[in-house]
Order: sequence, then structure tokens, then C-alpha cells
Amino acid sequence: MAFSPAKVVSILLAEFGTPEDSSAATREERKVAARFAAILREAVGAAVVVETDEEYLESDISVDFDWDHCDEHGDDSSGKTNDIDIGNIRVTSDQVCPVY
Repeated sequence: MAFSPAKVVSILLAEFGTPEDSSAATREERKVAARFAAILREAVGAAVVVETDEEYLESDISVDFDWDHCDEHGDDSSGKTNDIDIGNIRVTSDQVCPVY
């Protein structure tokens, strides 16, 4: 069965409805719509693979839910250090600038 972008749009319209007003779309709305259109064009060309939740959960990615940062870096319970490891470089929290 061929992929139908029109069916996807129809499902989205049923889910979200149509706008009540006739105002022009915002720049952000146009950008999101353009990205959706690009995804649909890729899907028509069979360039998009959709994983179901079951496939994702059964994938080769192993997740260690019991992982603890202290397991790999040792337990520093002294609380005196605020060093951060970034790759193979250690920096202090004073060297890290917040981004706003």
C-alpha cells in the first residue's frame, strides 16, 4: 500500500481541527508546517522509517536503570568539589557560564 500524505493530513485535521479564525499563520506556524511537509515528502520517497513503541523497546539499545554517576566516578561524598568532566577535560563550576 502506497503512503498517502493526504491521509496523514486528514488524520491531523481530525485530531486538531481547523482554525476558527481566518488570521494569517505566524512565522513559527509556517516553519512547523514546512517541516511537516518536508517529512511527508521524505515519507513518500520511502526515506522515513517509523518505529513502533514495541520496536523501540526491543531495540539493541541497552538502558541501565540502576546506573549511578558515582559508580563510574567514585563516591565523592565530601561535597567539597564542584568539578565537571567534559570529555577528558575537568573544569570547575566557576569556569562554566550559564546560557540564557
